[in-house]
Amino acid sequence: MAKVIFLSRLYYPHVGGVEKHLKKLSVILSKKHQITIITEQHDASLPLVENYPEAKVYRIPVSNCSEKAKKWAIWSWIWRNRNLFSEADVVHIHDVFFWVLPVLPFKILHPKRYFITFHGYEGANPPHLKQVIWHKLGELLTSGNICIGQFYSKWYFTKADVVSFGACDIPFKSVAKTNKAIFVGRLDHDTGIMEYLKAAKELKLKLDVYGEGPLLTQAREFVKVTKTEVVFHGFDPNAAEYISKYKYAFISRYLGILESLSSKTMVFAHYDSEIKYDYLSNSPFSDWIFIGKNSQEIASSVLQYQKYPKRYQLSLDKGYNWAKEQTWAKLAQDYENLWQK
Repeated sequence: MAKVIFLSRLYYPHVGGVEKHLKKLSVILSKKHQITIITEQHDASLPLVENYPEAKVYRIPVSNCSEKAKKWAIWSWIWRNRNLFSEADVVHIHDVFFWVLPVLPFKILHPKRYFITFHGYEGANPPHLKQVIWHKLGELLTSGNICIGQFYSKWYFTKADVVSFGACDIPFKSVAKTNKAIFVGRLDHDTGIMEYLKAAKELKLKLDVYGEGPLLTQAREFVKVTKTEVVFHGFDPNAAEYISKYKYAFISRYLGILESLSSKTMVFAHYDSEIKYDYLSNSPFSDWIFIGKNSQEIASSVLQYQKYPKRYQLSLDKGYNWAKEQTWAKLAQDYENLWQK
């Protein structure tokens, strides 16, 4: 049984794509390995050490720190607890490569110990030089990496050891689909919420929105002024389970796309930048979904799908057949294969 440390900025009870990725992996890997997760204490009420069924979780107390002070608090904690790293067989970093700088010199003694997963991309704009350098350092100073997406080689010059598009665990159940759209995600510019709302208005299509974010007030105001039929449900940790009830998924992130494909719900993915377009188009499922850059293209795609549903049934079937093979067990095996490289 190997001792494995995962480092991630956030973990449960905070909910998000990376958190779900890490939770599902840990549940599977803990059957064969001893899992430790080091993360931020994002809420001061959370215990600094907590035992979950799948892992022992250490939380670094940074909830009251400024972003600048947080870095030093994390480094100080890592150094004081360096014995955790010296005792580990595997240290696997999820994006936060800079966290391990205080203990990185010890890597000389254990050259096969450190690995990293790069999740998604940062912001709507192309990565700046500092972001590219950190990714390259993360690649060069670890023994192997997993890239979530194929766009890294172009935008971050990262050579991936493993390319993954995530996993899902929602089996398709044949249920009657309502003639409505569902949006699941953060209400922000990069998720396209305002373009989706405009498309719903143009189509006179009912839309259920699951999520919160900085554009919530603007989105509510738009719906109020335009009298668009939209219901804001707020954050719901079980929102992915509802996708199968809808005909249209207004979703543009890998996890949500996989969950939609596994539910045989057609995906209409929005992009607002060249990197987001590559993120979506350089994927195994790009031919089975609609990709649009604005509300007009999204609305046009919905109309196309409505006009020729039988033509696109093959896309739904292909997407489902691919998605059902992207299991968490398969992804966990990818991790173990990388560690044994």
